[in-house]
Amino acid sequence: MREELLAAGIGISDPHQRLTALGKAYLAFAMSQPAHFKLMFRSEWVDAEKHAQAGACAQDAFSVLSEVIDALTADGPEEEEGRTLLLTAWSLAHGMATLAIEGKLDKFVAPEIGVERAASVAFERFEALLRKP
Repeated sequence: MREELLAAGIGISDPHQRLTALGKAYLAFAMSQPAHFKLMFRSEWVDAEKHAQAGACAQDAFSVLSEVIDALTADGPEEEEGRTLLLTAWSLAHGMATLAIEGKLDKFVAPEIGVERAASVAFERFEALLRKP
């Protein structure tokens, strides 16, 4: 996942656009590797505290998102606001990915639009909200 997230951000200097690209890459990873994605987040299957390598991989992937949030908040909000933004961005990407691979978004998205496009619009709207003064 880390490699795919990093690849998604290559060449994008604007942190807002990079955050959107990461959200789309997060979703794409989940949809292309649903079993792996589920395994990564099921602590009853893989306890990162007992398996140091799994924990390190998880932290490395999370740090990609964290670094973008740091870039977004470098000149602005207090640390607590940055952490809230980090949690919000992760929740949006993870929620969309989980709902997509569980087939829950299919009920809300018209077939001609598709789940990936609908989620992309959500990521783009989140970016637009972050850009508002």
